[in-house]
Amino acid sequence: GKNSNTTGNGPTGFNQTDDGVILATSSPSHSPSLSPTIDESEECVANDLRGCLARHSPDGGEALLSDQPNVQKRALEWLEANDSMITAETATERILQRYALQVLRYTVIQEHGVDAFGNWGNGTLSECDWWYVVCQPQNVVTGIDVGRKDLAMTLPAEIVLLHELESLDFRFNKVSGTLPSVYGRLSNLQQLVLSSNELTGSIPSEYAAMQKLTLLDLASNELGGSIPSALGVARSLEYVMCRNNMFTGTIPTELGRSSTLATISFRSNLLEGSLPSELFRNPSLTYINFAWNRLNSSLPSELGRTKKLENIVLDNNRFIGSIPTEMVDMTNLRTLYLNDNMLSGAVPPGFRGSVTLYRMLLSNNRLTGTIPASISLSTGLSGTLAFDNNMFRGTIPTEFGRLRKMKELRVEGNQLQGTLPSQLGYLTMLRRLVVSNNQFHGPIPTEIGMLILLELLELQFNSGINGTLPTELGNLHHLENFVAYANDLSGSVPAAMCANTNLTRLEVDCSVICSCCTFCH
Repeated sequence: GKNSNTTGNGPTGFNQTDDGVILATSSPSHSPSLSPTIDESEECVANDLRGCLARHSPDGGEALLSDQPNVQKRALEWLEANDSMITAETATERILQRYALQVLRYTVIQEHGVDAFGNWGNGTLSECDWWYVVCQPQNVVTGIDVGRKDLAMTLPAEIVLLHELESLDFRFNKVSGTLPSVYGRLSNLQQLVLSSNELTGSIPSEYAAMQKLTLLDLASNELGGSIPSALGVARSLEYVMCRNNMFTGTIPTELGRSSTLATISFRSNLLEGSLPSELFRNPSLTYINFAWNRLNSSLPSELGRTKKLENIVLDNNRFIGSIPTEMVDMTNLRTLYLNDNMLSGAVPPGFRGSVTLYRMLLSNNRLTGTIPASISLSTGLSGTLAFDNNMFRGTIPTEFGRLRKMKELRVEGNQLQGTLPSQLGYLTMLRRLVVSNNQFHGPIPTEIGMLILLELLELQFNSGINGTLPTELGNLHHLENFVAYANDLSGSVPAAMCANTNLTRLEVDCSVICSCCTFCH
């Protein structure tokens, strides 16, 4: 059912982020127990819960001793009136656990209007039997997982009383307010997942003190301010996911001091300035995503020297200068997104990506020179290869016929010449082929008819493409869009193309005889 805990299991795992990064569940790094970590003078006794909880409370007891009604007092009243688990022998840590969880419950009742935590109101149950609570043996709370519950709430500071907490997951709710700086005291916390909420304010620099924190996921909130430079000294931090927020300022060079940081994503923020070369001194870095910001420097040469780097996502910024020659031989590269910047110069000769390269987008820049044939060595490329809307000259390399897993090839909007290579017929996994707005000439290769999975074929505005439409185009039964106007084609559209019921857009010049065209030019 809804109870996510089984005694002996660690925090529930974390499967996949919005950025496509797979995160493995981390097993507990220690064996927590409720052996006393509290000074004897601060032990709680059942007949003075208020005084004891006030001493331990992160606000120094201000709320509990207030004359005004509040969630802390309601939680205390519940413990005193309804909690049959608390006796004279109950350990102080256990009392603090139950109090902290009841503060969370009453926070949700007050702000969401519903007691959404089901059996948390049952004082005869162990807190380890309450829904969404994860425990280790000896009734030690190590995780709270209330993700995807659509709860309107704020984050209570009293969570910090869960001294052994390893995982806190509130993703996909309506959590508002700010991040409590006091959470920096959660010395055992490994995963803090607060993505897809309505949090405001900034990341407290105190979070760098969480020495066991490996995952900080704050994506898709309304957080702002600058990125705390202190994150660079967080001892165990591996994943920082902060996409879709409003962070401003520059990327702190101090992030390069981390030797553990593997994934860093600040996609879709308001960051400016440069991409610090210091970031790439970290040998653990595998994924970097600063797309959709306002970064406006050149790309540091160190980018190509980080041998573990698998994913470089820097599209939709204002990067200038050339692609560093050091990127020629990045043997682990899987994705490279440099599209929609202001990069210039040639792609470094010999640039080949790697056998693991899945997708490479260089679209919408000011790149010149020729398209390197060496990219054909990336034989694992099974996504998109995009060079569109640059200033490339030369031809489509015939060697691209080796990229037999590729699904999309885009070269439109350049100054490419020559004929369309017959080797394109080897790309039998291709779904989309766009070569429009160039200076290609000669006939359409009959081998295009071998691309039986093709859905989109755009050839328009190549005034030198001539001859007739090959009858083999009728073999493309999945073709939905065929656009070939502003060329020098003649003859008629093959009858088999007209018989293709999937073909919803067919545009050619009016000089081509066509009984089924959606438009002629």
